[in-house]
Amino acid sequence: FRTQPEKEAVPAPVSQPAPAAPETAAPEPKAQEKKLETLERKDGVYVGEVLNGKPHGSGTMTYSPDQKNKIKTYVGAWKNGLRHGQGKMEWTSGTVYEGAWVDGKRNGQGKMTWPNGDVYEGEWTDSTRSGHGRMTWKSGNVYEGAWVDGKRNGQGKLTWISGNVYEIGRASCR
Repeated sequence: FRTQPEKEAVPAPVSQPAPAAPETAAPEPKAQEKKLETLERKDGVYVGEVLNGKPHGSGTMTYSPDQKNKIKTYVGAWKNGLRHGQGKMEWTSGTVYEGAWVDGKRNGQGKMTWPNGDVYEGEWTDSTRSGHGRMTWKSGNVYEGAWVDGKRNGQGKLTWISGNVYEIGRASCR
């Protein structure tokens, strides 16, 4: 009686787990998309990005000639219907402001140029020169220093075209 040798048990192949299906992120809820539109407003005509019926994003407002602020155009950023971000405003007089806006007011760094050649470059708060700034008059005289409520205030340096220098808030005068 012969017995057959036992066959060595061969382990069954280990199956690899099936690759997981790639995870798909749940779609983000869509906000109402900005779109270019023309808005007729009582103070002028706006052309640009709009969100919820208001200027929002980049756009241009051309103001009516009869509005009281005598603004000609504003080109720049808007947020919820107000000038907000970087922008450039031109008045009918030829005065130009280019710089930062927050909630419809000049706030942050900006440059105002008047038609007579005067230039202010510096900080603004609530549409008023406040903080550090430099005013250069058409004559060539320059003031650089502190401003509060639109007026020179505190430390600064006034340099006349003649070369004379007056340092305000310090004991020296050259």
